[in-house]
Amino acid sequence: MHNALFIMTVKDYRQINARIYQQIKESVVPWNKGLTGLTGLPLSEESKQKMRELWKGKTRPKSHIDAMKKGWQKAKEEGYEPWNKGKTGIYRSGKPVIIISPDGQQYRFDRLKDACKELGLIYSKMSSVNTGKLKDWKGWTVLPVNTP
Repeated sequence: MHNALFIMTVKDYRQINARIYQQIKESVVPWNKGLTGLTGLPLSEESKQKMRELWKGKTRPKSHIDAMKKGWQKAKEEGYEPWNKGKTGIYRSGKPVIIISPDGQQYRFDRLKDACKELGLIYSKMSSVNTGKLKDWKGWTVLPVNTP
C-alpha cells in the first residue's frame, strides 16, 4: 500500500504537502532496499551455493527437451516468427564502389563493406568518406559506381 500511495503522490504531487510526501518516502524506501526489478530479493551466497550444488552436472531430461521442441514446432506451424528472423548473418547487397588508394591505384568492389574487409580499412571511416562527411581517410577515397 505504501508503494501505491507513493506512486500516486509522485504522479500528482500538488495535492500533498512536503511533510507528508517525506513521511511516505521514508516509509517506502526500507521496503524497496535490495529489490532488483521483477526478480525479487537478491539471493544470499549460501542460497546461491545450494542452487549451484543442486544443478551441478545435471542436464534437462530428454522428455523436457522433446516437449520444448514440440512446442516450438507447434508455434512455427501456427505462424509464429521470431522478431530477429533473417536479420543476423544475412548478406546484403550494397552499391558498387571504387576505392582509390593513396598512391592512386583503383579497386572495384560490389559493396563498401567487402572493400574495407579485403583492404584492411575501417568501415565506419570509409562510410563517412562515401557519404561525403569526410573528404578522405588517410588518403583513401571512395567513388560510387553509376550503374543504370
